[in-house]
Amino acid sequence: MTAQRDDTENAYLHSDDDDEEFPSDEVARIISMFTSGDDDEDYDENGPEMMLEEAQDYVWMKNKGALHVSLYGPSENNGTNVGGVVTYVGKVTRIEEGGAEGYLHPSFESYHRTKKFINFPADAYIRHVNYEEKLYFDCEADPEYHHPSHPGTLTVRGYGRDCWDYLEEREHGLMILRPGFADDVVPTPLPGASVKQLLRRVDDLKKRRAAKFGVYGESGQDYFKEEDVDLRQLIGEEAMAGGVVSSARDIHGSAVALLNVLNRGDVFADLRRSPCIAQEWNRESPADGDGLGMWTFIWQMVITTELARRLATGEAKGGSARFSRQVLASLIVAERWMSNVELRITEELALPAAREVSTEEREQTEGLLALAEEAMEDGEPEVAAQCLAVATLLDPSNIIYRRARCRALILAGEQADEVGNKEGATQFYSEGVVDARRLTQYTPNDWKAWEFLADAQLGRGAIKKCLQAWEQALTTAEAAGEGDGAKKTIRENIAAARVGLVQEFLQVSEIADPAERHRGLNQIKEWDFDILGTVAKWWSNVHTQQEEGLVKFAESLRWPYIDEVRGYVPGIFERTFAGQETVARSLHDWLYGLLLPGSWYADSIMTTLVACTASLAGVGFSSSENPGLVLPNVTYWRTTTVLGRMLGALPGVQSVNGWVGPCPPVQIDLDFEGEPQMLWADIGVIARVPPKLHQVPFYDPVAFNEEGEEDAATYVACITDPANWAIPKPPDRDHSEYTLKTILLNRSKEDERSFESEDLKCEAHLEFAVAKSRLGEASGRHIVDQKISSHEPQVQNYIVTLCTNPAFVVPPSCEPSGSDSPGHPVHAREAGEYKLQTWRPDELVNDDNFAKAELGDIIVINATGIGAETMARAVCAFRGLNAVIRIPQGLCYKCAVKATKGLKMGVLIWCS
Repeated sequence: MTAQRDDTENAYLHSDDDDEEFPSDEVARIISMFTSGDDDEDYDENGPEMMLEEAQDYVWMKNKGALHVSLYGPSENNGTNVGGVVTYVGKVTRIEEGGAEGYLHPSFESYHRTKKFINFPADAYIRHVNYEEKLYFDCEADPEYHHPSHPGTLTVRGYGRDCWDYLEEREHGLMILRPGFADDVVPTPLPGASVKQLLRRVDDLKKRRAAKFGVYGESGQDYFKEEDVDLRQLIGEEAMAGGVVSSARDIHGSAVALLNVLNRGDVFADLRRSPCIAQEWNRESPADGDGLGMWTFIWQMVITTELARRLATGEAKGGSARFSRQVLASLIVAERWMSNVELRITEELALPAAREVSTEEREQTEGLLALAEEAMEDGEPEVAAQCLAVATLLDPSNIIYRRARCRALILAGEQADEVGNKEGATQFYSEGVVDARRLTQYTPNDWKAWEFLADAQLGRGAIKKCLQAWEQALTTAEAAGEGDGAKKTIRENIAAARVGLVQEFLQVSEIADPAERHRGLNQIKEWDFDILGTVAKWWSNVHTQQEEGLVKFAESLRWPYIDEVRGYVPGIFERTFAGQETVARSLHDWLYGLLLPGSWYADSIMTTLVACTASLAGVGFSSSENPGLVLPNVTYWRTTTVLGRMLGALPGVQSVNGWVGPCPPVQIDLDFEGEPQMLWADIGVIARVPPKLHQVPFYDPVAFNEEGEEDAATYVACITDPANWAIPKPPDRDHSEYTLKTILLNRSKEDERSFESEDLKCEAHLEFAVAKSRLGEASGRHIVDQKISSHEPQVQNYIVTLCTNPAFVVPPSCEPSGSDSPGHPVHAREAGEYKLQTWRPDELVNDDNFAKAELGDIIVINATGIGAETMARAVCAFRGLNAVIRIPQGLCYKCAVKATKGLKMGVLIWCS
């Protein structure tokens, strides 16, 4: 080969991923390395240039289909961003490594982050920084992070993401609580939003989800001015000024304003820090600061959706440096909330339970009624309403008290209106609406109850609601056979309400200022979303799918309590919606599909499954970021934990949604009384193995004139001589058998608290029984004296302590250079790079052997024996080594060694 290519250049060349931008001049230069000369310049066919090109073509054909693996980053431009790229020689495209193609169930798709919120401008000549792609969020959320068929391992791309995560954690101490870039946001006064304003805007946004921003409807009318008015109503004029919004069509300016608002930790929630999304919105008013409360949460969802619409236009110039992890989490949840959640309204209020009223209480309530009547005569309806409120508490089902209080509240509202006390009037009329609504339930055949409701609604300015109440009054009067006089009165009021509606609309329509006119029309429309005197509930559009998905998750992991789950989960949402059952917060999140991807999703789905298993009622919730679940006869571990990565190599173990299992049971070095303990275990204290990102890259040592001592003819003759090419020999077959006998958990030194209320912080030790083959050792060192070997123990036990948490990468298979080729050949010049001593896993437990193994370029672990891969992984955890794993039917030996060095790892685990 005539030139060397470093790993960064190859990454630029081979990546067509949207996550990174690659310089076009580098691409052009490196593509030339993969092609023979196409220039028009004449060459001497016997000259050195032509000879070298022919030699290069020969080498290229020998390597065609070989795997090229590399890492790039971190860099000054991309910060801590690290990427992994894998290509085939002869193909200038990045290989897709499978990822999560074909989910076991649609509900599992939320485990991965696939939605991209920022689009680039349509003008290809304008380049803006894509802040979303440069922002670290969660490596596990990447669809290509985990290897699709080898539990506990990563893809090449996934390892790049894992390195990025490691740098973020090491340099910024981020762990799961990763702050964004916008800690210096200057707070501006926010106007807030009423309930009916929020619900009206939610309805608007749902209807416009598929429409082009600013222009929608059959007429294609321009609605930029209206969008600007709606946004200013949500976040206020000062916030818009802070975003430097130059006009109603300034999409980038309004996006910056929204980013500033959403980064406000004093108003909105950083959903990454919430154990459950449910705690932010499943109550109207949070207690003791626990969550945002329903309406503030919906306000955040509306503002976030407004941002998403603007980012999707491609005119927000790649977002803004204010695009933080807090904003991205909100965008993910808002997109799902808008799709999955629907408002359901019922006018049946919960009525107080009827109770026996004692003689003493009867005297008290009659006295209160008398006081109320006296207060009404004295023109003090507010006092009357207070007296009657106490009376109805003592005797909730007494219709006389309720009618009297409705009348008193309406008169108190009229009195407050007369003196200009708008706030007081609104309060009295609002109480009147609620009391009148309850009265209609106590006396369904009394049209007077509907009359009270109509008067209270009219007092609030809700003309449409007033009309609806009068229409219901007419229906009730006709059904009850009321006289013509009563029905005439009702019809007159209906006509008056209709005239009032027309006048209200005409008055607003005649406003000259478009912005003010739009605000007025919004106010009229918002009465359709007034929920006073009703019960608002949130319906899940995906609850059936989510219930089925939870059962599917349990089945996939062979859950030992599957019958309990199958009997409990179906129908749980409808029972909860009807008020028949209260569910855990994690189950609430699951039923609505409101889950952040990656580690948050994984934690939530297992916590939900435990909550739906009656036998595990005492287990509770995990306090660990990366827990394991210990059950009497089986265990489950997060794929990111050391035990998840070790035990993923065992037969029958599955990897589903960030969990590995079913895994063997464990022994805990604590004495338990009674039945075997069921608990969460935390092995997250085990440190990760640092990636060697700045290690010297690996090249094929076949470049022309490396030492400056040979001419072209000598080089070409050497390179093109078939006798100098040979396929390197992989490790011999190991006939030993490696059996995992015991998983022992010891309480770690950091765990000083009671495991009965906290996750058990522990260290892990694996005990293996190795039945060594009498045929010879897999490393290629044959037994000389069979008599001596016969006296060696046939089975030897080893205890391997998991001191670190390594990463294991499984690259894809290479493509053979020829139809009959068992692998890619190497030239004699580079043959020494592949003559590597191999070691059985049990040999590397010995310190002296390991010291010898470290002297080599890389350590090749022969894991061809039965069960050897599990022990090989454990040895890597013991020694603190990241490794490439070559699985059966995987890449050839040459490509496996090159992949190991390309990923800057020191270990190749060879399985076949």
